[in-house]
Amino acid sequence: TLGTDDDDGLVRTWLTEADEVTSSAHAYASAFHWSMTQFTPATQNLAPVTLTERVFANAVVLIALITFSTFLGKMTSAMTQ
Repeated sequence: TLGTDDDDGLVRTWLTEADEVTSSAHAYASAFHWSMTQFTPATQNLAPVTLTERVFANAVVLIALITFSTFLGKMTSAMTQ
């Protein structure tokens, strides 16, 4: 399981288990993309592979979140006046 020591003394983490993570930027972009899909209506079933794809997916999710939040805020404001 993750977080346990292997026979060679290394701790297994998602970073050591993920073969597609090639750089720190890619690892952070992957983690951010995963976290955004946990509380937004974004999907994780078609996952980006390269750093460029992951950054693009993050941008799309952020733009969708901001757009939806703005729309919902304006609708709520209009209904309370």
